[in-house]
Amino acid sequence: MARSLDHATKMPLLLPQLIRGIASATDAHQVLDALDRQAGQLHVLLAWPLRGDGDLDTKDIIYHDSIPTPFRQAYGDAITHHGTNQIRLALTNPMPFTFSEARKRINPSGGDQWLWQLLQDHGFRDGFVVHDGYWMVAYWSERVLGGIRELDRETRMALYASGAAAIYRLKELVRKGAVRSVGLSPVELSPRELAVLEHLARGMRLPATAKQMELSVPTVRIYLRRAQKKFSAVTPTQATAIAVRRKLV
Repeated sequence: MARSLDHATKMPLLLPQLIRGIASATDAHQVLDALDRQAGQLHVLLAWPLRGDGDLDTKDIIYHDSIPTPFRQAYGDAITHHGTNQIRLALTNPMPFTFSEARKRINPSGGDQWLWQLLQDHGFRDGFVVHDGYWMVAYWSERVLGGIRELDRETRMALYASGAAAIYRLKELVRKGAVRSVGLSPVELSPRELAVLEHLARGMRLPATAKQMELSVPTVRIYLRRAQKKFSAVTPTQATAIAVRRKLV
């Protein structure tokens, strides 16, 4: 359910309460929860300590507890394969920005559209990114954010201030060892789902795969669709790439 727009416009008034909640948090998830409770129409997606050398390690991502596991798995794969432009924008853009503003600036094409399609498929129609140094906090929204009053200048400043406060506390927790990397939960594929992806990874087409597995082509397609769904992959090629990357085939 979408949050109240009226609540969003009051966010600047809630900053003292928000900062107290963040300052008293004893782990990363409490920090993100405090941020989420006061985010108005927006919801907290993740926090990520990006590396200055440009190396992307998705195990470092801290997701809000409400974010489903299938999205986490698919996002990790999408950002690894097609996230360079998005991360570069986050590190070089001096101001916070919405997902829509980033997409317009980047104008993704080809495989780079995978990340944006993934967000849409999971109902994340737009979002707002705040970064401070090499840390990034991302919010998400159920609606496109362009031109609506909850993202006026005052609210953007409040989102930036609250995101920066969260990053400050997360850095403290990292120094204390209270934040650890969270890896992706394993995806459980059936033996036949794995076999189909393995054949595709070797360059075989579906008819040849079906003949090799002694199955009909429609049956092979069923196993392939199941594997795609488990990976939240948009195409069979993406599902195969994910399986190869995770060394499942």
